[in-house]
Amino acid sequence: MDDPRERLRRLERAFGVTGRPGRRAGTRTSSLREQLERIERRHARRPLSRAAGPEERGPSRLEEALGGREVGTPVGACYEVKAVYRETYRHGGYRIGAFRDVDLSALSPFCGGGEGVPSRAEDFLFLDLETTGLSLGTGTYGFLVGLGYFRGGRYHIHQAFLRRFDEEPAFLAHIGKIMAPFRHLVTFNGKAFDIPLLEARFALHGRPETLREMVSWDLLYAARRLWSGRMEDCRLGTIERERLGVVREGTDIAGEAIPGVYFRYIHEGDVRDLDRIVYHNAMDVLTMAAMVIHIDESLKEKDPTRSNLFSVGRYYERRGMAGVGGEYFEAASRREGASAEKDRALFHLAGQQRRAGRFEEAARIWRELIEREGHGFSACCVELAKHLEHRTRQYDQAIDLVLRALERTDRDDSRKRAKLEKRLARLRRKQARA
Repeated sequence: MDDPRERLRRLERAFGVTGRPGRRAGTRTSSLREQLERIERRHARRPLSRAAGPEERGPSRLEEALGGREVGTPVGACYEVKAVYRETYRHGGYRIGAFRDVDLSALSPFCGGGEGVPSRAEDFLFLDLETTGLSLGTGTYGFLVGLGYFRGGRYHIHQAFLRRFDEEPAFLAHIGKIMAPFRHLVTFNGKAFDIPLLEARFALHGRPETLREMVSWDLLYAARRLWSGRMEDCRLGTIERERLGVVREGTDIAGEAIPGVYFRYIHEGDVRDLDRIVYHNAMDVLTMAAMVIHIDESLKEKDPTRSNLFSVGRYYERRGMAGVGGEYFEAASRREGASAEKDRALFHLAGQQRRAGRFEEAARIWRELIEREGHGFSACCVELAKHLEHRTRQYDQAIDLVLRALERTDRDDSRKRAKLEKRLARLRRKQARA
C-alpha cells in the first residue's frame, strides 16, 4: 500500500501546494488522510493511489493520443507529429496556397524583414511555441514547437513534442535540422518571446546560434500597424474571427490552460487533452500563413475604413521609404468625414510635398487643415507663415497666422511662445520695410 506521507508530497508537488493545507489557528494539524482528501477535492481529481509509472508515459499511449512517431537524432530519440495540407486547403476564407501569389520581397519591409530581398514561398518557415510558462528564464521550456513550410505543392507542419525534460537535446537537434534550410522565419510575437526562448534553450545545450541569421517577420507588429483602431485588439484569435474567417473546433484549448495540461502529463502520465494542445498549435501555424495573405491584400486594398493607413504610412516613412509612405498618407486623407487620423495623414503629406519642392501643394494642404482647425493647427499656421514670408512675401497674412498660432499655444510653453514671438517680430520688421 502507498505510504500516505509520500502520496501527500507527490500531490503537493503536482499541484503546487505550499505549506500544509487544513491548518487553522487554534486547531491541531489535520491528519495526513484529511490533508490528502482536501487536496484531491480542491483540484477535482480522482484520488491517486500511486504515482504514474514509466509504462504509463510510454510511446504506445502517446501515439494513441497524438498519432505521432518517434524520430532518431545523433543525440537520442524525440517525438514528432506531422500533418500535410494540399495548397488548395482553405483555412478560414483563404486558400493556403495563395501565399505563393504574394510579392514576398515587397511585403518584407512591412513585416520587419529586409528591403528588396528576393524570396520564394519555399524560403519561409512558420514557427509557433507552446511553453511551460510566460517568463524567459531558464526554467521555462518550449515543449511543443510547430514548424510549417511549403514544399512540393503542399504545406507541411512538423510538431516536435518534448516527452521528458531529459529528451531536450534530441528535441532541439530535430528542430534545428528542420530549420536549417530556411532563410526567413515567420512568428506571431516571436521577437519578444518565441525566438529568445528558443535561443536560450539552444544556448543551454551548447548548440550554435542559427535564429538570428534568419530574416524575421513578426506578424504581431505588422497587425498592430495595420489594424490599430480597427479591431478590439490584435490578438491572434481576434484576427482569426474578424479578418480571416477562421472558426476553431471545440477541440481547441485556451492558451492559459496549456501549461497545466502539460504538467499533468509530466507528473502523472495523463495524455488527456494533449491532442487539443497539438490542434491549437497547428491552427496557429496555419493561421500565420493565411494572415500573411490577408496583410498583403489589406496593403493593396488601401481601405482607410478597414486599415490604419496613417500608421502604415508613418512606418514606411520611418524606414526611409517616403514615397511608399506618401501613397498611404494620400489614401488615408481620402477617408470620408473628419478624423484626427485623416488630419495627421494630411499633415505628413504636406511635409513630404514641401521636401519635394511642391510648395503650392503643401500650402494648399496647410490651408485646408487650418480652415477646419484640424490636427497640428499651430504647426500648420507656422509652416504656411514660412511659405508666405519666404516665397510669396505676403507678410500681412503671415503675421495673422503667427498670431493665431500664439493664441493656441499654452502660456506655460515658454520656449514655443518665444520662438513664435521672435518670428512675429521679424515679420513686422519686414512688413515695415516693404
